[in-house]
Amino acid sequence: MFAAQGRSLGVVEFSRGIPCILDALSGTPQQLADAVAPFNVNDVYGLSAILGPEQIALLSKLQSGRFVPAEQRETRRALQRLQLAGMTADYHMKGQPGKVSTAWTKSMAGLQDLKLAYSPGVAFASRWIHHDRKLAASFTNRQNTVYVVSDGTAVLGEGPIGPDAFHPVGEGKAILMKLFTGLDAVSCPIALEGLDRHLLGHDTPAEMESYVREFIKFVRAL
Repeated sequence: MFAAQGRSLGVVEFSRGIPCILDALSGTPQQLADAVAPFNVNDVYGLSAILGPEQIALLSKLQSGRFVPAEQRETRRALQRLQLAGMTADYHMKGQPGKVSTAWTKSMAGLQDLKLAYSPGVAFASRWIHHDRKLAASFTNRQNTVYVVSDGTAVLGEGPIGPDAFHPVGEGKAILMKLFTGLDAVSCPIALEGLDRHLLGHDTPAEMESYVREFIKFVRAL
């Protein structure tokens, strides 16, 4: 059982029964009723974030025994979308949350390695880079790292969903980067949403937009 804000997501459990429901769509009314009976679409957390109103209405009809064979095609599509959503929830929430993690590339067998990776040894690495910035390419992963940055105002085809909702997309892009290019990538959602521009000394939307452009230039220079 998975939870979101203290509630069961429901979609994971429901999606596991969807193959049986799909098979029963072309069967007898009793077979369909038996396949649907163990599940309740109303238990699916955030259903309106997964399906449109018409698809929800179709599944409600299916749940209440008012399924119309003429609507089988659209009902099947709604069920398949719900099944994919359940598989996605299960995939993202199983085990350690998230899709990426940090792994070290050097030996970390004991205290001596930690002294070299961090304090006091790391100070020498920083001083050498301060003396010659080109050494950053040899001493850090800078030349092999991509930052996937968004404030969540224009995410894929989802639109303005906010920085937190962007994060799974950013992690997915990080996986693509690693898988197809070998580059390490980090998802970096930035919370400009709701930010008081007056605190930054920018009094107009145009000034705030200029600030965002400068921020993006800064990130590109990393």
